[in-house]
Amino acid sequence: MVLKRSSQSGKKAFTLLEMVVVIALTGLLLGIAMPSIDDLWQDQALQAKLDSFNKIVRTAQSLAHDRQAQTYVTFEEERVFIYPEIEEEEGFAANRGLKFMALGEKELFEMTKPYALQDAPTRKNRWAFWPTGNCEPVTIKYSGPSGTWTQIFDPLSASGRITEYELP
Repeated sequence: MVLKRSSQSGKKAFTLLEMVVVIALTGLLLGIAMPSIDDLWQDQALQAKLDSFNKIVRTAQSLAHDRQAQTYVTFEEERVFIYPEIEEEEGFAANRGLKFMALGEKELFEMTKPYALQDAPTRKNRWAFWPTGNCEPVTIKYSGPSGTWTQIFDPLSASGRITEYELP
């Protein structure tokens, strides 16, 4: 762009046409970049939920091993939480749990177990970790505003393998 000298004051200035072109190009670049930035934010939110859940899984596994007591991850409508079997009778789980992850509106966890391991209806949303550090084999699916992911957990290592990861 060329700076032109004004004949009256001797100052250099941009023409109105040059200013309009710069503003239009800036708007065009922002219009192209915004969907990518929005996807990046959604991906970060979905990854944060995955990381938070995996932290709960690792905590349940180490808690079961350290206390030498069966430990559960329980799924409710408004939260996912951990509690050891020892404290189950004392109302520990119903009152507070050890570590929990609050769920927002439109967030849902679904847990699927092999048919042979399905619990009684009163305990159907409970995932067991044993004192050996092993767990029940399950498939966990999360769906929320930022997207969905699915993990299959290996009973020997309690580690998850992501089978689905999708942004909305």
